[in-house]
Amino acid sequence: LYDKLLNLLEEHGIGEDFANQLIDFSTAYEHRQYIGLLEKLQKFSKK
Repeated sequence: LYDKLLNLLEEHGIGEDFANQLIDFSTAYEHRQYIGLLEKLQKFSKK
């Protein structure tokens, strides 16, 4: 079943390269969100 799922995803263009790109994008997005939160906390604490 697992192999069939992987084959189905691969047929639709969702392979290892896509997964790696998604991981990179997600990591960068999460980092930007975290930096934004820290900046907001810093502004809040200066009030």
